[in-house]
Amino acid sequence: MSVELAYLMKLTRNLSRACSRLRRFKNGKLSLQARNLLRISGKHQMTFCPIMMQLMTFYHEDVIRSKLIRDIPTLFKDIYDELVPAIDDSIPAVVEGWVKVPIVPTLQQVICRISNRIFVGAPLCRNRDYQALNMKFAINVMKFSMIIRIVVMRIISNLPSQVQQNMEFLRPLFEERIAKMGDLNQGGWDDRPNDMLMWLMSEAKGIEQSLEGVARRMFAVNFASIHTTSLTLTQVFYRLLANPQYIEPLRREVEAAVEEEGWTKAGLDKMYKIDSFLRETQRVDGLGLTGMDRHVLRPFTFSNGVTVPAGTVVMASINGIHTDADTYSNPEFDGFRFARLRESDEVGTASKHQAGIASSVYLPFGYGRYVW
Repeated sequence: MSVELAYLMKLTRNLSRACSRLRRFKNGKLSLQARNLLRISGKHQMTFCPIMMQLMTFYHEDVIRSKLIRDIPTLFKDIYDELVPAIDDSIPAVVEGWVKVPIVPTLQQVICRISNRIFVGAPLCRNRDYQALNMKFAINVMKFSMIIRIVVMRIISNLPSQVQQNMEFLRPLFEERIAKMGDLNQGGWDDRPNDMLMWLMSEAKGIEQSLEGVARRMFAVNFASIHTTSLTLTQVFYRLLANPQYIEPLRREVEAAVEEEGWTKAGLDKMYKIDSFLRETQRVDGLGLTGMDRHVLRPFTFSNGVTVPAGTVVMASINGIHTDADTYSNPEFDGFRFARLRESDEVGTASKHQAGIASSVYLPFGYGRYVW
């Protein structure tokens, strides 16, 4: 059973206020992880759960928040160094005329390669078989999730074999690093890799320290990064093609920022229009009409006396919020909307209009704590 935010609006009278209230629940009654498990695996928990979620811990999310996000400035050079050859390899250059490029699979391959430069480093990130495995894994998880909703088909799932394949890809790196972990624990190994694999191995406890446990985690982070990012960039490209008047201003901004700062995180931070175009695309197009899904673990009662029973799923109407004319004046697509807002806002508050910043009126990334 689902409760749309239109229903919650009756309780709070305001969509964005409802989102703010929804995100504040921390008391073990509303769970994002439980909702994700239910969505992916269904009540039988036979797709993703046996692969990774059977461990029932989510320490990789803490690693992403504490290490990956914090180290992005340090890792930016590696990202750029991988991005250029990835695009060159995936999109052939021609002297004259046009070249046809299948945008979704091409972007998936590029994003997978760049992501895994940070996850496992080079040269494994460039291995086409390793890329294909991670791209197929996410697709297979969702495919078998839909199958399971119709009939139980554990015996036809190929996901366990994919974990074994991933273990073989990671085994040389894993065993080499395990051999040096003693030095790491003693404060040595100053040149240890600065990537997701190393972070996970350093934080893992108990059974999660095994090669199989780490292989599951690597699938988890790839599951979250490849296809959502690829689809978002696909929408950005389609918006550019539909609105070619933005192309030249965006190109001029990039050239000016690179001339001043080079291809660095500082240069990227000066690309207000690029950031705005991305944020506006996510606002208008997004990846779904609803979000902020929470699975109700225990019944709770709202201030007006209405009780939401355990087993209910509550979610926010993202599309309703993002197209609300009271929140976004002229809610039709405006690529530089947020660039203007950043320039007009006071210093210190302009960052709230950046593409990666969530709020009660901007929900592509959800909102609130990842409560269990």
